[in-house]
Amino acid sequence: MRKLTFALLSAVLLAMPAAFGLSFVPVSDETLADQAAVIVHGRVLGASVQNSARGAVTEYRVEAIETFKGGVARGSVLSVQIPGGTLADGTGRVIWGMPKMASGEEALLFLRPDGSSYRIAQMVQGVFRATHDAGELFWQRQAGGASPKAFLKMLPKSDSLTFAADHYTSARHAERFSTWLADRAAGTTRAADYFADGAQTAPAFPPSKFTLISLDPRIRWFEFDDGMNLEWSRHTGGQDGSADRGVAAFRRARRAWNGEPNSPIRIVEGPETSSTTGFGSSDLRNTFLFQDFNDDIDGDFSCSGGGVLAIGGISFIRGGGFRRAWKGEQYAVAVEAEIIVNDGTECFAVDRVALEQVYAHEFGHTLGFGHSCGDDFSPACAGNPALDGALMRAAVRSPFFGAELQADDIAAARFLYDPTFFDQLPGDTGTCNLPEGHPRFCTDCGPCNAGQGDCDRDADCASGLSCVDDRGADFGFAPGIDVCLADGGGGGGGGGDPNCPVPLGSGRYCEECGPCTSGQGDCDGDGECAPGFQCVDNVGAQFGFDPRIDVCLPGPPGPCTSENGRGDFCAVCGPCGSGEGDCDSDAECQPGLVCVDDIGPQFGFGPRVDVCQ
Repeated sequence: MRKLTFALLSAVLLAMPAAFGLSFVPVSDETLADQAAVIVHGRVLGASVQNSARGAVTEYRVEAIETFKGGVARGSVLSVQIPGGTLADGTGRVIWGMPKMASGEEALLFLRPDGSSYRIAQMVQGVFRATHDAGELFWQRQAGGASPKAFLKMLPKSDSLTFAADHYTSARHAERFSTWLADRAAGTTRAADYFADGAQTAPAFPPSKFTLISLDPRIRWFEFDDGMNLEWSRHTGGQDGSADRGVAAFRRARRAWNGEPNSPIRIVEGPETSSTTGFGSSDLRNTFLFQDFNDDIDGDFSCSGGGVLAIGGISFIRGGGFRRAWKGEQYAVAVEAEIIVNDGTECFAVDRVALEQVYAHEFGHTLGFGHSCGDDFSPACAGNPALDGALMRAAVRSPFFGAELQADDIAAARFLYDPTFFDQLPGDTGTCNLPEGHPRFCTDCGPCNAGQGDCDRDADCASGLSCVDDRGADFGFAPGIDVCLADGGGGGGGGGDPNCPVPLGSGRYCEECGPCTSGQGDCDGDGECAPGFQCVDNVGAQFGFDPRIDVCLPGPPGPCTSENGRGDFCAVCGPCGSGEGDCDSDAECQPGLVCVDDIGPQFGFGPRVDVCQ
């Protein structure tokens, strides 16, 4: 299933950063305070990326301003390591949704020892940001992460979880919260008296668009474009607490993404594996681990206290010849993925619908999707019903709807994998509240004019402008912000041929410098496009060109190259009729038929073949 040979990949494994995402249930302040060995109000002095036994980590140097637990002296400098970051040689990893802190920023940190340094307790939940109102200091998490109280009905009774659901995003009055934390550390427990009046939260944003994992470049799988499948192997141990060890939830989760009829996503089930390497090393196998064998997740999940449920990620290659064009921009090539379910999730797993929802969420991360809302890199969930209801929201929510893609998830799948889809969420309206320089400003509020950012591609910029990488410092933004400018950056098709005398997007580009590939133009017929592509009229605006420009895009599929009973037959040659397989979703069957698991022997196929009936 790999377009790249193992020998070739082995030579470049060190150039494979990884992108990760997680799902969690909020923990209470009591639980967080009790789990933390050190609670400190600190100021960030600087950061650097270091290599560790768990891969790349960003090491923040934090000066202690005030300590509420752990006995750290005022003025001490702590090493706080957050998973992720890019090393000097270009390798690294990213866990989507993990907090990032800026030099000079003040934060309230809940820490756990990890050798000579510290981890953030509960990964994303142990960081509170400093905010000010009428001269007073408050502590607050990012908005949008709270889990509704309905979630509590499926877990053992717990005052602490009710507390977490009610107050996860509320602002804490700094002085009162500090006193409460110090009292608890000293053994005095009492009711919370520190919430700000009105339970302040970040302002609601207007309807927004989905979030992709925003690395440079972004990541996608190219197997699907070539009619190939993505094979996943489940660990032999299975899911504790689930009657069938998580098999049904795993299958429904992968089929949720397979069932989007406009996207060629095809996740199939491979042989079980006993390998527990996870993120530690590459074996070029997509592996689903039902336990945190290597302690990649900080803290176990608690049935009464919440915590991180699971984490998923992609290893990818972004250097040399391992970038490929898609819809006019360059993407890193995804080559391997892992999903790890946390220890202690037995109570959660008793509800199959809840479990399959978490599994499907993590599959979304491994396909290249970030969180729709609720972390530092996406809008707030409050006030955005389309985002708040998405499968890919940051925190798990109830009532559970299982492994079902919602409107925002479908838009993400189509944007990243459907060659005919370019808009993100049709009908988005409203005044934009995002500030210039926000990672989603040009996407949600654009197209941007010259000097505005952050943009992700030329189509985020006004006509005649291009998205230029890492120019933010010239316009008062962070250095890594990409800005729309009149010159540089290239148009669609990954910038075109630099040796071509005709500009990309002009009327004779494909004729003189072709054949053109996906997102390049102007073409005057299919003969000016590369094999497998066709010339589509008047779609130039979708690639940052004049609206009248014709662009080469992937053509319709050719004759069937699979055979009945093979893993990709219904996807490539379907929809399948009764008794035909292998299918991965009902959408791959003819109208009125459903895809039934593992009944292949009844039709002369293998035991793991799914058949339309």
